[in-house]
Amino acid sequence: MSRLLFLDVDGVLTTTLCPNEMVPSCVERLDRILAATGAALVISSSWRATGIGPDSELQTGLRRICREMDGHLERFERIASRLHGATARMPSGTRQDEIEQYVRVHRPQRYAAVDDWPREFASPAPGWLVLTDAAQGLDPEAEARLIELLSSPR
Repeated sequence: MSRLLFLDVDGVLTTTLCPNEMVPSCVERLDRILAATGAALVISSSWRATGIGPDSELQTGLRRICREMDGHLERFERIASRLHGATARMPSGTRQDEIEQYVRVHRPQRYAAVDDWPREFASPAPGWLVLTDAAQGLDPEAEARLIELLSSPR
């Protein structure tokens, strides 16, 4: 894969205002990011614990919200087709460590991560990280920054 987007789910596709459901506007933005950049998705969220296959909590949630949004599953199928994998859990590591390990193994040309949990990353935050506000999730500014990071040469 030449481009990878590392995705946290809580605080990115869900919000603190709607913690158990994916937010339609956030899912729409994710879809636009993937379409604009051709990036593959790597799940770096605690949601990876249930897997990323067709019966996983992740795909079930995406399927449900896309059906509610669109009345069909085309958007879900586009997003699901971009699922490349999940980072390995490193019990003594941070999310940043897990992402950097994945990058070392898969060697993408470009990559970015979107997350709402700054404590899982170095300070100052790495340039490939876009932080969201957990109350808003994936907002227009984060969408634009991710498209920029995944589209520009490093």
